[in-house]
Amino acid sequence: MKTVPDATASKTLAQPPSAISVEERRGGMYLARVGCLGAIGRFENDTSLQLSRNKAVVVRTSRGVEQAVVLGRATNCTDGDNSDGRILRGMRNEDEVLWLHLQSLAKEAFQACSNWLAEHQSSATLLDVEPLLDGKTLYFHFLSSVDAEIQLQVDELAAIYEQHVSKSKFAKLVEHGCGPGCGTESATGGCSSKGGCAVCSVADACRRSAANPDGA
Repeated sequence: MKTVPDATASKTLAQPPSAISVEERRGGMYLARVGCLGAIGRFENDTSLQLSRNKAVVVRTSRGVEQAVVLGRATNCTDGDNSDGRILRGMRNEDEVLWLHLQSLAKEAFQACSNWLAEHQSSATLLDVEPLLDGKTLYFHFLSSVDAEIQLQVDELAAIYEQHVSKSKFAKLVEHGCGPGCGTESATGGCSSKGGCAVCSVADACRRSAANPDGA
């Protein structure tokens, strides 16, 4: 869980992850829009796909695993060793189902937090509640910094959110398949290899679970 004061102040990714070497590049550099603020960044394409404009993709940023939308190829820069993250794959059906589920839970958290602020006659302004695709991160975007009492309430809402997400089979696959290290060398499911998700050890299980995300 994160609380983000002055959420309108930044429209770009301020803290890119470590540079990606030339040897790791396979599909070129793309511009993509990510996050509820519409931040635009430069992303290395780790897939063999030729990505078209408005293509929904899964990316790894400094914040974690997120959903993004491709805007087009990025112009090469002289220092081309830096990027704002990596494009891991195109959004699959199971990714879309999980993303809709997370967004629904985030809307519930937004409403609950808004109700609490109103009941306590707080002057704090909640702008948005933003989930990441990893199912473990929830950003509460406030117009300004919040006090300790509001922070405590946000922490409680985040805990409820995590409990709901933990019941999802897709969230379990994210954790125990590719895991929080999806797209990195620490990933154990195969996604850090050249085969990507095509060789992921839980890819078949993920596809089988597409019609039943809550395990009912």
